[in-house]
Amino acid sequence: MKKTLIALAVLAASGASFAQVTLSGNVGFGFQKSASQTDSNANNGSGMTTVDGTINFTAREDLGDGMSIIASTEIQLRGRTDAVPSTTSVNGNAFRPRNATLAMITPVGVFSAGSIESPSGFFRTTSYGDNFQTGFDNANGPWDGKANIDFVRYLVPISALPGLQLSAWYTEVGAGVGNSWPSGVATKITAPVLMANYAAGPITAYADYTPFTSGKVVGAPVLPVIDGLNRYRIGGDYNFGVAKVSLGYQTRDHDLADQYAFGLTVPLGAITMNLTYGARDSQKAVAKYGVAADVERTGTALQVKYNFSKTAFAEVNYATYTGGAKIANGERDLSDEYRIRLNKSF
Repeated sequence: MKKTLIALAVLAASGASFAQVTLSGNVGFGFQKSASQTDSNANNGSGMTTVDGTINFTAREDLGDGMSIIASTEIQLRGRTDAVPSTTSVNGNAFRPRNATLAMITPVGVFSAGSIESPSGFFRTTSYGDNFQTGFDNANGPWDGKANIDFVRYLVPISALPGLQLSAWYTEVGAGVGNSWPSGVATKITAPVLMANYAAGPITAYADYTPFTSGKVVGAPVLPVIDGLNRYRIGGDYNFGVAKVSLGYQTRDHDLADQYAFGLTVPLGAITMNLTYGARDSQKAVAKYGVAADVERTGTALQVKYNFSKTAFAEVNYATYTGGAKIANGERDLSDEYRIRLNKSF
């Protein structure tokens, strides 16, 4: 259950106004082995660990005339550490900021801005949900996963079709977002996004179009595989009651391989079973864009979750991959992974 606090928002010479501040979060602890040897937050991916931990602060203020403003910030927890926080590595930081946004709600739509993880992680179009935060949703994995971005966005609901929302984003992102895209290059990538979301009854659907531009900065080259790249994504869920089926598809030009996703979620009382499958076609070498050849890759994950309540659960996850390179000379190991976790949200 979320606990709501009433906090002082603004003090000014003309008087004081107040905003409602909501505190929420979660803590999870367990034992895991990540296929990539580090999880998606660059922490050690094997052994006992605080696999999840966040504190979220959300403040909302009514501005009148049908307008309001919402500020939200998230802090990540990773257990305790005696290490001095590093400016170059997150591994020594057990307490650090994550998403932070500002949103202005108006009668003509929602204007927002901030720094977040990518709004269109590929497996978020499936029943992937809060499954593994390792190989499946990792920028270093075999599929395009998350990336940290700065953004501005305009979102408008379509009154003629309840449940439909259209949004336009302008984003800036660092290099190395997704498989076959060069990493370690200090260049700026801009990526406007046109997105549509639909949710009504048993159906949810999602689609986006993203053109990328690699901007040259001092000491960094333009990335040919990204510069001028167009990406298209579509996905959706249908809830039959006894099960929810999910599908996702991504295609890009520059001769990059297509990606696919399938999800199946089956509720069984307090138990929920979630099957996720992902595939990426084999990648041919493309000299023009500096893309190396790679074999077809697949991944299959099974999650069994037991809900003690609406805010507490235990789960067991297992995933296996094909087509990945084993650990050798620093190459990632896309072997099996697993997680046993106990989680409590508040």
